[in-house]
Amino acid sequence: MARTPRITQLQNDIDALETTNNAQSNQIAALNQALSNRTDDQALMQSDTGTHYQNTYTYFYVPATVGDGSTTSDDAGLGAILRLGQYSDMEQSAYNAGEAAYAGYFPAHQIETETDAGIYTNAAGGGNGILLACDGRILVKAGEKMSINATSDIHLESTEGTVTIESGTNTDGVAQNIYIAAADGLGDIEQSYYKSKITINGEEYTKTTSVSRKYYEHNKYEIYKADSFKEIYANTSSTHHGGSSKLFMGGKVSLKLAAEFHMSLAAVVSISVLTKLNLYGWKFDVGHYKFDICQIKAEIKKDKVEITANEVTASNVGAMLKNVGADMGTTAVKAVSTVAEAGAVVAKNTNLSATMNPLGAIVGMQTFM
Repeated sequence: MARTPRITQLQNDIDALETTNNAQSNQIAALNQALSNRTDDQALMQSDTGTHYQNTYTYFYVPATVGDGSTTSDDAGLGAILRLGQYSDMEQSAYNAGEAAYAGYFPAHQIETETDAGIYTNAAGGGNGILLACDGRILVKAGEKMSINATSDIHLESTEGTVTIESGTNTDGVAQNIYIAAADGLGDIEQSYYKSKITINGEEYTKTTSVSRKYYEHNKYEIYKADSFKEIYANTSSTHHGGSSKLFMGGKVSLKLAAEFHMSLAAVVSISVLTKLNLYGWKFDVGHYKFDICQIKAEIKKDKVEITANEVTASNVGAMLKNVGADMGTTAVKAVSTVAEAGAVVAKNTNLSATMNPLGAIVGMQTFM
């Protein structure tokens, strides 16, 4: 009896299901065999995925250029690389190719501070690190905070461009600060630059809690276009080893409320072209020599005390006294070996004595002509 087409189709479907069932049974048997032979999950992962996880690194690499449009070559140069873990074979190949190649992978500071092959073998330090390099830009955008923390050094460098650190304003329009703290105020900050320009739109406040030293090896210029105020609450000591010149274009007022001691071991010249006025409460001149050279000198003193051991009087001095009265009481005047010359007349007075008392005057004189 011949089969109908309906029966024939059903038989074919049964045969196909049986074939599929046999194939699935074989796959299940293979999986069961693999499960029975595995020792741990890592071995299963390696057996399932090849040797990828046997490396201590993984990376994403993009070449600099594309070949003919259908293929790319790793030798086309670095476009961008992100490597996680230890250094990769690609970094080692770049080092073996020379500095022109590996300079695109590693920062200049890494190349300068490491020695020979340490440039790539120590690229991750003693653990697993991150290498990020590209021939374009690296842009980082965070909607909130960004934190950078390293146990060792942090090096920030621009090879050919500028470095800008700038803060902004918050949502309330308040300007935010920039804080630089070296070891929480216990470390040093070293600055080295050719020129420095600081623009301060508000008030500048500097607080120094320890010794402050400044060394200038070149000329120093300070220009104040406004008033300058300085307060010192302790002693001030200044040592000047070179010449000093000061020019005051405006008035100068100096007020000293304490004692002052001034000692000069060199010549001092003071020239006042217009006028000079000194007002003293007390003045003491103590010295070895004193010379006053002036055309006119006028002194007005209430009391004057002079003690002179030697006196030198210049001659050729004329004095004219009119309406001068002298009151001498108990005064003795003695002239010995006095010579007075007037024209061709010579007068010599010897043993000249004068005695004045209320009763009269007695004068004894011997004259030789």
